[in-house]
Amino acid sequence: MSTTLFVTGLTTGSFAGGASCAAVQGGLLAGAVGRRATAWTPEAWERSGLFTPVLAFLGAQLASHTLLGAALGLAGSAVQPGPRTRAVLLVASALLMVLFALDMLGVRAVRRFVPRPPASWGRWVRRSAKSTAHTTPAASSAS
Repeated sequence: MSTTLFVTGLTTGSFAGGASCAAVQGGLLAGAVGRRATAWTPEAWERSGLFTPVLAFLGAQLASHTLLGAALGLAGSAVQPGPRTRAVLLVASALLMVLFALDMLGVRAVRRFVPRPPASWGRWVRRSAKSTAHTTPAASSAS
């Protein structure tokens, strides 16, 4: 029974994770690489290598996810909340997910309760996404 549950969870997680990763990260990668394709000359592409932007994107993503995962793992091993605290965190995260979903659906009543990144961060992301520099794919992946 436990082996079946493990295989089912692994398969479902792989499909769901792969689909959501392709949907989110694929757009970022296509935007970062596609903008360079129109701005660069064929000689520049040959000098830098065709896969350099893709490798920069994937390398920065691997590094940022590894560092964040290690930090969260250390925090999780240092703090072991009790069952009541876990229940409160679970309910709070579920409410936050519902809040995000309602905001995505355009419900105006929840708009002021949704946390937003600072405006300066949004400007930085938009400026860096327009760049054709070598570091653009890595910067858009890590942010």
